[in-house]
Amino acid sequence: MRKRAYDPELAAIVPQLPVSTDWSDLTAARRAMAEMIQGLPAGGPGEDRVRFADRVIPGPADAPELGVRVYEPAGVPAPRPGVLYLHGGGFCFGSIDFEHAGCVATADAVDAVVVSVEYRLAPEH
Repeated sequence: MRKRAYDPELAAIVPQLPVSTDWSDLTAARRAMAEMIQGLPAGGPGEDRVRFADRVIPGPADAPELGVRVYEPAGVPAPRPGVLYLHGGGFCFGSIDFEHAGCVATADAVDAVVVSVEYRLAPEH
């Protein structure tokens, strides 16, 4: 069997990844992802240079509100370019919390406002 090599930046989280996930059980897979997020270190590079806030966008009468997290480089005068960030997970998994560090890093690196959407997940929606 061939030994797997990991990028040194990722090696620390590899032991936290689930060995096997039954993707046919969405509830269990989402729970496994949430537990993995809780085990990750808080913050990340650039967090001291980026402000972020959770906001709610009202939905139409027949749909719930939509959560977003807005990241803005601190001390950078407006206007700035914007980036719409849709978290990973194939529209069935994931969350804005899972992608927090990446959004902070993006806002910091490109001096842009990043809006991460907590979209409703399939197949429920």
